Amino acid sequence: GFTRILAGPAHPDFLAFCQGPGHGTGYQDQIIIEARDFLTAIETGKPVWPTFDDGVAVSQVVEAAHASSRTGTWVSPGDF
Repeated sequence: GFTRILAGPAHPDFLAFCQGPGHGTGYQDQIIIEARDFLTAIETGKPVWPTFDDGVAVSQVVEAAHASSRTGTWVSPGDF
């Protein structure tokens, strides 16, 4: 089943934006976190997650799901 995880001060990425446990972050907050991670990766030379390859893998799964829906058959993500 599902597990509820309340983002809060214990989650470092949200600490600067969190009003208290259970309060969500906004779109702009997420962009700031992404920009920080991107600039840190440039500065340190260490890769961040997700990578470009992760994005390609997700796109392959989505395309396979669409193709499977259209054809009514199994379509492997590796076909894309």
